[in-house]
Amino acid sequence: MAARVFLRSASNAKQRLMTGVRLYSGQPDSEGAREPRSPGVASAYPEPTFTLRTLCWDRLTPEDYISLPGRFNGFRVRIAHPTPPSGDSGGASEASSAVTPSETSSGKWPGPRIVLRPDGAARPPGLQHRDLRGFLYYWRPPPTVTPLAGELRFRITASDNPSSLHYGKNYAVRNSGPWRLSLLCIAWRIPYAPLRKKLLEEGLVDAGTMKLAGELGKVSGIRRQSALIVHSFFQPFIIDLREPVFKFYFLGRKTLQQCLVPNMVSFRPGPTEDPVRPFVGKLRCCFEAARDPSDDSKRTVVMRVLSVIGRPTFAEGYQGSQDLLLPSAGALVPTYRISPEDGKISSHPWSVDVDTDHEEMRVLFAPELGADETLRRWQRILGKEVVFRTNSAGSS
Repeated sequence: MAARVFLRSASNAKQRLMTGVRLYSGQPDSEGAREPRSPGVASAYPEPTFTLRTLCWDRLTPEDYISLPGRFNGFRVRIAHPTPPSGDSGGASEASSAVTPSETSSGKWPGPRIVLRPDGAARPPGLQHRDLRGFLYYWRPPPTVTPLAGELRFRITASDNPSSLHYGKNYAVRNSGPWRLSLLCIAWRIPYAPLRKKLLEEGLVDAGTMKLAGELGKVSGIRRQSALIVHSFFQPFIIDLREPVFKFYFLGRKTLQQCLVPNMVSFRPGPTEDPVRPFVGKLRCCFEAARDPSDDSKRTVVMRVLSVIGRPTFAEGYQGSQDLLLPSAGALVPTYRISPEDGKISSHPWSVDVDTDHEEMRVLFAPELGADETLRRWQRILGKEVVFRTNSAGSS
């Protein structure tokens, strides 16, 4: 049984008794436009509040359906727990004791805050997000992946019928990849204590995994938007070609290691000059193992472009060669080199020998899972065949 919550309307100051899904928003007028808010009124519009009865995909019911109005970037949750056998009031926990004002936008509102639209504050005036409708659930990694890789995800569905989950799609933040809240963040951040309790209660995460995730996440400072956590070959991630350095976290069975990789899609005009990043744009990529027929023991990692987000273009102000190979879908991510003899720029696939450099990447060569099976698994997760082709620089 979900707890009952009173929300006070900012427009008419009347109290409404709501159970289950708790929504508060201004009503649109006949043309769909919403009445603008004055600068001091924002705090009077609490974010929607929903009750989480379960985070298990197989146990979701229509009562767990979430409908987030387009004006909001996030929502808060109350965690429902089974009623104690003793017959006390039971119901849903308030969860507010686990939330501190420093971790939330307002200490007055109950429950952890789930932010689905981190880019919402930067959107142009008048541009509204569409409403989001679906289910919040916990993704449990398959046996071949470390259980530390679990994530909270939001599944967009066509209706509140849980059978529609299979035909839905995971919500993705514009130009930033799928929305997720990593277990490595949930396991140590104060606001997510109610979520920790729920995951343990439902058996979605065991106590040992939760403890280890909390220790690793806290040491590495994993927060809500620590995006590049990689645990497998062919696991998709997004890189921004404007960034000077890519910060990856490589996740093993019991380890989490940070790895700083300088932007490989760049070059140095001279030995003492700063790197030039000729392109702007974003790429959806993955790591894969490069096969060397002459040496089976060599462990080399390359990066493949799965898709191009938008179209990479030359950066504003770039005045170098226009003959550089643009990153393209299916090709290996290139890096560039300037010849000291004639100053010409050549490209070749970026690669790392993990036995001599970036040892953090060694966890990708997990002995319990061969590269071929890893590829097949990610093909299933992506829901389509992954077709690779080589670029002109050549590679397998």
